[in-house]
Amino acid sequence: MWFWIKQFFSHRAFHIKAAEEVAFVAIVSVLPLLVLPFLASAKAPADTPFDFGATIWSAVSSGQLYLYSFSMFGTIMWLCVEDVSSREFPPRKYFVLGATGSAFLCLLVYSTDPALSKPINATLVRISLYIYFVYLFMYYALLVFKMLRAPGIDETISEGVERLIRHSENRTGADL
Repeated sequence: MWFWIKQFFSHRAFHIKAAEEVAFVAIVSVLPLLVLPFLASAKAPADTPFDFGATIWSAVSSGQLYLYSFSMFGTIMWLCVEDVSSREFPPRKYFVLGATGSAFLCLLVYSTDPALSKPINATLVRISLYIYFVYLFMYYALLVFKMLRAPGIDETISEGVERLIRHSENRTGADL
């Protein structure tokens, strides 16, 4: 596991590419939520003031963010099960557990009011925000891991041999 953590922090270009994709997907996916105040204002009587934040908060407080979070579930699961390198990826099980647990909570909240017409408990609203941002982070991390490649057997063996030679030289003080 330590190997994958070191790999995760070793390639800046992969992080930039993953961040660009996650930002694009996040912006496009919440676009309906951002357009909602304008649609509500168009339907409202002319004397009703335009309140961007209150309209969005009304949608979020009724549980809409659970739907937006759950919409990323399929992508996250695909990135978890897709193994482009055909090599074992130990962190995968943690991502699957985290995504599945969060998806179960999303479905549970959604099942209480499928129309999402009533405000939900403030704690559940905060949890929806956490789930959404955790899913974004998981999406980002899985994209970075997808671009990483585990070293081949030849590379691993040659690094091990070099490490043993250095260790032997340091112990005996002699050059081989």
